[in-house]
This record gives sequence, structure tokens and C-alpha cells, in this order.
Amino acid sequence: MNMESSPASTHASDGAHIKLACQACQKKKIKCDRHFPCGQCSRSSLACVPSQRKPRTRHAGKRAVDSELRSRISKLESLVETLSGEVGVPGTSSNDQEDEEPEDAKPQIDSPTPPKVSKFLGTPFWATLTNEVQALREALEGEDEEEESPESEPTPLVARPTDAASSADLLICPPGSIFVMPGALPEPSVDTQSQLYNIFLANIDPVFKLLHRPTVLPFLNFGDDYLGLNAQAPPNRALKAAIWFASVTSLRDEDCYGRFGAARSDLLAQFRRHCDVALAQAEFINTSDLATLQAAVLYVAAARQTDPSRRPWTLTALIIRVAQGMGLQHEDPNTTTPYEREQRRRLWHQIRVLDAFSSIDRGTEILLPLTAFTIPPPTNVNDDDFDLRSTVITPREEGLSDMTFTSMCNKATNLNIALLSPGHDTWQRRFETTQAFSKDINEKYLRFCDRSRPYDRFLHAVGHSMIASSILRAVRPMQKLTGSVPPRVDSPFVLQLAVNTLKAGEMIYEDPEAEGWRWIFWVQWHALAVALAGLCSVRDTELARTAWALVDKSYDRNSSAVADTRNGMLWRPIEKLYKKAQTFRDGTASTPASDSNSPPTKNLAGLDIANRQGSLDARSSIQLNNGAAPHLAQTSIESTHGLHQTAKPACQWLIEPSVDFSLDPVNNMPTDMSAFNNADMSWDWDRIMEDVSNMPTSIGFSDADLISQDINYNFGNMNIPPDIHGGWTFGTQ
Repeated sequence: MNMESSPASTHASDGAHIKLACQACQKKKIKCDRHFPCGQCSRSSLACVPSQRKPRTRHAGKRAVDSELRSRISKLESLVETLSGEVGVPGTSSNDQEDEEPEDAKPQIDSPTPPKVSKFLGTPFWATLTNEVQALREALEGEDEEEESPESEPTPLVARPTDAASSADLLICPPGSIFVMPGALPEPSVDTQSQLYNIFLANIDPVFKLLHRPTVLPFLNFGDDYLGLNAQAPPNRALKAAIWFASVTSLRDEDCYGRFGAARSDLLAQFRRHCDVALAQAEFINTSDLATLQAAVLYVAAARQTDPSRRPWTLTALIIRVAQGMGLQHEDPNTTTPYEREQRRRLWHQIRVLDAFSSIDRGTEILLPLTAFTIPPPTNVNDDDFDLRSTVITPREEGLSDMTFTSMCNKATNLNIALLSPGHDTWQRRFETTQAFSKDINEKYLRFCDRSRPYDRFLHAVGHSMIASSILRAVRPMQKLTGSVPPRVDSPFVLQLAVNTLKAGEMIYEDPEAEGWRWIFWVQWHALAVALAGLCSVRDTELARTAWALVDKSYDRNSSAVADTRNGMLWRPIEKLYKKAQTFRDGTASTPASDSNSPPTKNLAGLDIANRQGSLDARSSIQLNNGAAPHLAQTSIESTHGLHQTAKPACQWLIEPSVDFSLDPVNNMPTDMSAFNNADMSWDWDRIMEDVSNMPTSIGFSDADLISQDINYNFGNMNIPPDIHGGWTFGTQ
């Protein structure tokens, strides 16, 4: 019997060893001795069923899982390297860390972590994360002996519906940010936060009136609830991060070093990451919280100045959709308090202002037409005039308030939309609209500015810049209008408009006390381009010299601030215009000898403006036609100081090298421009560049041409001979 059983037993022993745990042991998740039948099944009187390896075709799925895990490990390692290289939040000194860090955390420095990790803030976090990454790699590279059962379903790699928020982080955050764990981005110290909040109130809040100071200050300084949510709720944390980021945006690099001991670029990158992650955690795309949307609007408004890519411009459209999803475009009848209604009004109309700024930055259309909303504008009040318990908010009758800058921006936004509406198909109608805008801004706001105060001077300068820009856009819109296709018009008249716009903008940069509010200002690429186009046909005049002085300043300043930087599609045509204008000015500049050979009254290229001042003064009494606006004929207007000054004769400011912006520039405009009637002055890069490339090096009009054509320019009932405005050159298309 032994002789018979021994071979069989030996044979069974040789074939009974199996490589995989049996199915029963796998299901129970217990140790299998890998014999057939195994000891566990024998003791439990169970049928031992050996496990089979998966078919070869199933290995592709395993490799896909491995590839996904390896990719995640690589991203985690990259994140560790990136975040480990960053210094802590400025203002958080080593003494602060010693005070805040518990004593039992010190031994963790001796934990088995790489030496290079222990020198950074949050050492326990870095040690834990690094160990986890190393453990993942070792576990992945080691052979997994426990294969899953054929009956079990593979774990899906696609996020479940409950993970929708985290799976959408890439829409807001950079790719690595979705792996940031709690504690990876420590908040700035209390002292640093206090400084940032003070900077926000001084530099951001006056020109971007989004928040109510008496309500938001207890939340920021003492951790009180805000808009019905705890201070640590995701929407409120996002708002705090946006305030940090915006505050640094308004500072210069030397200010950042002086206050925080760090470079501005480092602070911007640090607080921008805070804001990105906080907005993602607050589920910005699906939010219904005012605080989250306030944070997003503030963040994008500040990012306009620091991010030259399309990201802020694109996020503006996303913000509009989120706001519309919350119903901000209409007055909510269910809002319970005047305070809540005012908050919604401020938020919606600041979104409109952000939309207008974004459209100017890239020369695109404003997304929100005037028919897209019915909610009233914010009330003209100071923050101290109402609170959470107010039953009514009474607007101020006149004068400046906390909402003045926002109100001016709202009116300018409405004007930009109106200038491109179908009812303003001619430049005369667009010009009439700018007249009403200028009068409104001067009477309601600018005349109350006390120029001994820095902020009032800033308001005054921005108001005049808005007026000058609106006049230029009425004559040269940013977008092409398809009402008619007449010849192009390029003249000193248009050049003077561009000079006025550049000069008004320069006033903002000449005041050193306006430094903190300049972040809100827009890049005046449009006025710069129009001025350069005019300088391609005008030279050797006082106007041209004044224009070049302003153009050079604006060109140097805006080349680094323009959208997509100086290598983008917006700036490259301006560079071509600049080179063409330089060639025209330097390569074919007239000499005194050549000037003596041709009468200055007939020299279209070199119009001697200074010598014509007397002739204009002699013609200061102008009879207006019946169609002229009545207020243009007045001889005195009220300046922004509230004083009455004698108005300059009509048409005089067109050729005056130094424009007095204490006067309303619209009231000094010509009353009729019959030479421009039916002219399409729309802005079109293709056509203007074609004009520039085909522009002759010398003016093609001779004295005989002028005499034979008998040019007359009719202003109302007055015929002005060519010796006054003969320098206006018309395109030949």
C-alpha cells in the first residue's frame, strides 16, 4: 500500500503546488498556503478552487493603471520640488514659527526624511508627503503577489459624481494645483495679513468698489461671519486670498521688499496660488455664494495687470455666466434687506466694468449689452451711510462719494456700448453721444474734485482721460462699423484727438501720489496706434513734436503691459506703425531750405501750426448753423474748479499743442465737419496697415493741385480757406 500510494502522493505533491492563492482565500482575504487543496479550505471543508491568471489581453489594463499611478507619482514629486523651493510667507518670522509650533513637533526634524526637506516651513507635512511618495513608488515597483479575483470589478479611474468639484479644478488652477493638500500653502502671519488688508483699503477699495467696508473689516480682522457664513467657509477663504493677491498687485517691487522682504513676483505667485486653490475649493463654477463671486471678480480684476495671457479675459466671460446663473442681472424681489440689494448691485456692475476693461485690453466687443440686465446701478452713497440693519439707503444728491469712481466707470461702459449700437452708425451721432457724456461727467463729478487731495486729483485725471478716449473712439472706433465704405481719413484733427488722450493718460503717471491706484488704469494702445498712424503723414509741426514726446513715453511704458506682451498680435502692428512713423519723421524730414521753397500755407506735410494761431484768434467769432448743438456756441463754461473761464474759440484746440484739460474738450470741438460727412472712420488693423505700407515718402499734392481743386472746408456758415486747415490730408483709397 505504501508502495502504491507513495508515488501517487509524490506526484500529487509535485502537482499540488499552485502559484496563486485560491479563490476562497482571496475572497476571505486570508493567507493561503498555495497547496491544492489548501489547508484553509481543508479545515473549513470548502471546495478549494485554484485561481487562474488573467488572460494576456487583460494585462493592458494593468499597464494602464500602472501608467496612471506612475504619472500621479511624478506629479507629486514635481509638486514637492516646486513647493519646497518656495520660501515661507513673508512676514512670518522664525520667532513666529517658534511661538506657533508646538514643542512636540521639534523631534520630527530627526525623522527619516531627506535633509533638504527639513529646512522649509511645514516640515512634518513635507516629511509625510515625501515618505508617501517613496512608499508609493516602492509598492508599485514591487511585484504584487495578490492578484485581484476575476469576479471583482476594476476600480474605475473616472471620478464619481461626488468628485465633480475636484475633477473640474483644472478649469481654474494650474495642472499641479489640484494635488495641493491642506497645509501645503500656509496662510501669511497675522501681521502680514493686517498689512495686506490696509493696502487693500487704501489702493484697491477706492477704485474697485466691490465690498462694504463696515461689514468686511470685522470678518478680516476678527474672524466674524461674513454674508451669513463662517470665516473659515470656503467662499470667505477665497475672498481673503483674493484680497491678498489684489493688494500685492497694487504695489511696486521696492514696496514689497520694504514691507515684506520679498520680491513682488514671488509674492504674486504665492498669493495667486492661494487664490487659485481657494476658488477651486469653493467650487467657483457652480457657486451661488456672493463671497465666492466677489473673490473671483477681485482676482480677475487684479490679474489683468499681472497676467498678460488670455486667462483673465477668458475668465471674465466665465464670471458673467456664473453671475447670470445667480440671477444678478435682475433685481431679486426676494432679497430681504437693502444691504443685500446694494451688495448685488455693486457686484453686477463691477462685473460690467471688468467686462469693459477686458474688452479694451484686447480690442474686443463688450459681452454684456445694455439690454442684458435690468438691475439698477449702485446707490451714490458712502459705506458709512448704511449697514446690515438699514431699512432704506438714501442716495447723496451731489458731490463725491465712495462710489464716484465706480459710477464714472459705469457711465463710460454704457458709452462704449452706445457708440457701437446700430443707432450710432455715423460719427456725428457718436460724437453727440460723447458730448452728453462729457457734460455729465464734468457736472456730476469733476467739478467737485479738490485737487489738493491726491485721490481727487486722480479722479480728475481719470475723468478727463475717459472724456478724451470717448471722443477718439467716436471718431475712430476700435471695432469696424459696416455702415459705409468711403475713403479713409487721416489728418492732424485725428492726431490731435489721440494726443489729447495720451496727454490725459500721462497726467495719471506724472502724479507720484497716484501710484497706488494706477493698477486699475487701462493700456492706451488704441490712442497710441491712432497717434502713430497720424504721425505717418504729419511732421515738422508743433503738434507732431508734442505727439512724438507723448508717443515715446506711452510706447515704452505700454510695451510691457499690453496684452500678450510685445510679441503678441496686438502690439506687433503698433511696432510696425512706430517704425513707419520714425522712417517718415527721420528719413524725409524737411529742412529749412526746403521749407523756404514752398509756402507754409500749402505744405500739407509740414503745417506751421504756431504761425496760424493769430489767424484762428481773428476768426474766433463763428456763426453756427441751425443743426449745431446750442451749448457749443457758449463763450464760457464751468471748469472743474467751479470757476467760469472764457472758452477758447471753436476749432482752436484742434491745432493747439498744449491742451487745457480744465476745460471741457468736447465744447471746443468743431461744430461741423462737412469734409468728413459719410466718412467711415472705423478702426481696422488690416486697412490701416495697408495704408501705412502704401504710404508715399512725400506728400503727393503740389501747389497746382491745391489751386486747381480749390479746396474749401466749410464749418457751418464760415468758409475757412486752405491756409488754415490745408494740412488735413485725405487718404486716396
